Amino acid sequence: MASIADELDDIQGNILRAYGFPTARYEVVRIVDPAGARRMLARVLEQGLITSAATWDPGSKPGATLNVFFSWTGLQRLGVPQASLDSFPAEFRQGMAARAELLGDTAANAPERWEFGNDPDSNHVFFAVYGRTLEDRDRMLDKLRAELAAVGPAVDVVHTVDAAMLANRREHFGFADGVGQPSIEGSGVPVYPGEGTLQPDGSWAPLKAGEFILGWPGEASYPVTTPKPDILGRNGSFMVYRKLEQHVPAFRKFLAREADRIYGSTDAAAVELLAAKLVGRWRSGCPLALSPSLDDLALAGDWNRNNDFGYAADASGAKCPYGSHIRRMNPRDGRTGDALVRTHRIVRRGLPYGGWLEGDGDDGQERGVAFMAINASIQYQFEFLQSEWVNNGEFADLSRSDVDPFAGEPRLGSRFRIPADEGPPKNIFDLPAFVTLRGGGYYFIPSLTAMRFIAGVTP
Repeated sequence: MASIADELDDIQGNILRAYGFPTARYEVVRIVDPAGARRMLARVLEQGLITSAATWDPGSKPGATLNVFFSWTGLQRLGVPQASLDSFPAEFRQGMAARAELLGDTAANAPERWEFGNDPDSNHVFFAVYGRTLEDRDRMLDKLRAELAAVGPAVDVVHTVDAAMLANRREHFGFADGVGQPSIEGSGVPVYPGEGTLQPDGSWAPLKAGEFILGWPGEASYPVTTPKPDILGRNGSFMVYRKLEQHVPAFRKFLAREADRIYGSTDAAAVELLAAKLVGRWRSGCPLALSPSLDDLALAGDWNRNNDFGYAADASGAKCPYGSHIRRMNPRDGRTGDALVRTHRIVRRGLPYGGWLEGDGDDGQERGVAFMAINASIQYQFEFLQSEWVNNGEFADLSRSDVDPFAGEPRLGSRFRIPADEGPPKNIFDLPAFVTLRGGGYYFIPSLTAMRFIAGVTP
């Protein structure tokens, strides 16, 4: 029987397995010379610069990686045949800016306020370069620049982000990140409890590869529709990129104010409890579902335990609120039903950008996260999460006004509920906007075979 494990060298890297590199450069470019851009892609492939999902042994892990993604208008600009362009899903053809209303990207998050991505004709190719060190990353960038220079002025850079893991290995709000990624069948990555789907006997099974890689069966036992011809679609995927600015001073002030109102204290314990309620984990990564009253650093650091939980025993949400960020993004065995959860997972990638904010003031510097969601279907995975579980609490018997405190649409009258074992829930109304979308886009992640097809297109 065919297995995705046999085709890892055709799948671009960082989908099935995170690189784990601490530094990155992300660039969005506009194609000004399609023929030159195709020659550049061919040269990059010939030089073996594109990193695949092939397994590394300890002695062969590279110092840096390069991956290349394309928007629909980028594929169009490169001369991909119209029949192939038409075979892509509607949401990808339209692009993220055109889907703003569905996604809740309104007000300050509206496309007309973005730094990039709101003009499809300036958003063609996405380069992602990672490095073990800044020097490793820059050497790979130099190689990419050399291939670009060799074909002349083929592209213009329209967006750049230098991203890097923070020294404390947290994101800017102070939470450990990267916990709870989906385990994927055939990826070759070690599987930890809680990363797949919960089985009746309490064990966990990896998700089918087709949830993330085109051309393979998913949790519904069949592949999602792939672009045509098969040489273009098979072993590809889709990436959602969102540059998210985090308003750290506002978040810290909010925690202190609301901790005092809800818990009658502004001490560290009250502030940390409120922060944990909003996310569903303590800042260490320890889940509320397993340790609802106190942070447990030992549990947080144990990958065999820190994600091994369900929500069925917490039907009221007294331990972990239904509206918390991680319970919305992956309800597990909650009220949504197992089948629905299994078909709406995403792989999360990306890194923080900007420096850590020291002290209690505001240094005026921008900081945030360069967020990536990888999925086989943007519509049924990322967009479903955003429209149904992030921006609408009705899926968990809440109300439409209950929104995700971090990723939700900023709405007047928005609410976050903190249930208690006894008595009514504590409500927070008119949640401040802790995060602002600065731009983004939808991108196709072609296989290496598909990239050769694209590079060889003759318009």
